[in-house]
Amino acid sequence: MNTKLLKQKILDLAIRGKLSQQFKSDGTAADLLKEICDRTQEKTSLRAKRGNPSPQTIIPLDKNEAPFEVPANWEWVRIGDIFNLQAGKNIAAGLISSTCEDGYYPCFGGNGLRGFVSCFNREGDYPLIGRQGALCGNINRATGKFYATEHAVVVETNSMMNVSLACFFLTQLNLNQYASSTAQPGLSVAKINEVPIPLPPLAEQQRIVAKIEEAFAEIDAIEKNKDLLKTHIKQTRQKILDLAIHGKLVPQNKSDEPASILLERITRDNPHYEKLTDIPFEIPESWEWVNAEDLFNIRSAIRIHQTDWQKEGIPFFRGRELVQLCKTGNVDFEIYISEKLYEENKRKGGVPQKNDILVSAVGTLGFAYVVKGNKPFYYKDAYILCFENRHNLNPFYFQHLIHSKFINKIIYGGSKGTTVDQLTIENAKKLPMPLPPLAEQKRIVNKIEEIFASLDEISLHLV
Repeated sequence: MNTKLLKQKILDLAIRGKLSQQFKSDGTAADLLKEICDRTQEKTSLRAKRGNPSPQTIIPLDKNEAPFEVPANWEWVRIGDIFNLQAGKNIAAGLISSTCEDGYYPCFGGNGLRGFVSCFNREGDYPLIGRQGALCGNINRATGKFYATEHAVVVETNSMMNVSLACFFLTQLNLNQYASSTAQPGLSVAKINEVPIPLPPLAEQQRIVAKIEEAFAEIDAIEKNKDLLKTHIKQTRQKILDLAIHGKLVPQNKSDEPASILLERITRDNPHYEKLTDIPFEIPESWEWVNAEDLFNIRSAIRIHQTDWQKEGIPFFRGRELVQLCKTGNVDFEIYISEKLYEENKRKGGVPQKNDILVSAVGTLGFAYVVKGNKPFYYKDAYILCFENRHNLNPFYFQHLIHSKFINKIIYGGSKGTTVDQLTIENAKKLPMPLPPLAEQKRIVNKIEEIFASLDEISLHLV
């Protein structure tokens, strides 16, 4: 459920008069316009005595000019007819603090709250329209004492207008569409004044606001629950991985060849193999603890100089592309190398093969990707480590293992002491890994993918 779109739908119904019921006892917006004019006339009597012209009667828009149909007792007017718009005043950027200290007041600019200042130029309850910047036309609300800069337009309402309704309707009008199309978009007060806006009777304004606030409260509760559910889903994924690497996600099968025999085959030609004795946690009897170097040949790529980068050819992975691929399943390449250079490095054994595991090793650490085919690509040295899978182990089990909180904590714990987090080859070699029987590795992967698919389906409905 897209709660942002749902709120927009609520405001769309409200501004069209379809969110609340109309009553004859409310009177009409034409009556309201007359009251507004009369009150304005009283306030400007001094101006009239000095020879200044009296305010003119507000003339509603003709139905043919109206952007859409509204109830019969509503009126279409222009923003400048019912609101008094005034831009704020400039204030030096050096006077704006990022923290709210005693005696400081909120300072609003074109994109909303800019910070806090030691003086104020407005007091009350006002909608604010951003008139400069990428977010010009955005609506904020300021109450109490505050400072409005020259990039914020203060919208003065009156006792015949509901401030909350003004904020909602101005938001739904999408004033950004009237901004000048320049490098620095902007809205003039004169242009805003001419924008049409529908006007309901005052009593209905209050009912509309109550309906909107009630609906928004329910939507906010949904959004809060969505965020909570997203957190639970993330935690559930880690719990599943934790159960998997402890041997508790799927049952053990006595007919499986134990990991000890698998490990014996892998290490029989390795004179440097030593049984791991420092056990991080208990695992099933048919499993074995090993270091990553006992299972994989861990290496970085043959270095590619930046002078060999080009705009087409063989795709070139850096850490950022690998992380993007792991997170989204897609990748946008910015750098390529020549096919000739790729073939040279391939002959030297520097090209990942199917079922090898690539692991991000600089900056954002521990994102693992399984090479699934023979489509050529290359990767940046040091930024990515290749776990060469030469013993036909299940690469997806080890991908999930590397993504587990257990391994992630070890990776980041061993990366300190440099300005940028880095997983070195030596540290990667010493990563402790619980090794299940080969058949159980497959069962674990199948179960993880089954559960993760269900969690993904739930997540799709939380967008």
